[in-house]
Amino acid sequence: MAEHPNEAKAVKEGQPAPNFTLYDTDSRAHELAAVTAVQPVVLVFYRGDWCGWCQLQMAQLTKAYAEFEQAGVALWAISPQEQELNLAFRQKRDIPFPILEDAHLAVIDQWGLRHELNPDSENIPYPTTYIIAQGGRVHWRRMGHTKDDRPTPGEILANLP
Repeated sequence: MAEHPNEAKAVKEGQPAPNFTLYDTDSRAHELAAVTAVQPVVLVFYRGDWCGWCQLQMAQLTKAYAEFEQAGVALWAISPQEQELNLAFRQKRDIPFPILEDAHLAVIDQWGLRHELNPDSENIPYPTTYIIAQGGRVHWRRMGHTKDDRPTPGEILANLP
């Protein structure tokens, strides 16, 4: 299998997870280090509500959300879209977990996930899923590049620490 285009830049398994604080659609702050001090976190970087494969992944995660709760992990989605678009998407799809806004791509860049489609237009993240273990280290990662690269909820749950 060919190396992922952002492999050299992206945060890898075994590394400390870079801390961040982002806001959800209800303007609540979510700080990674504070939550991983007490429980694991699944981070799902996705492109936006306009992406059909992202919509499918969010629908699958919504359907399996109770399993994540039972496993004692927090599930967060991170989007480069503005908060209003994230709120509309969350309400339309009845998404029970937080969607965090990274409209300036600060966290996406911090994690090495920017997919530069065109330097003169919108930049988006590679669709990537991380499991951050309690204590703040990256336990597992699946970097996306194509429509088939998104892990299923079952795969994520099977790789929890």
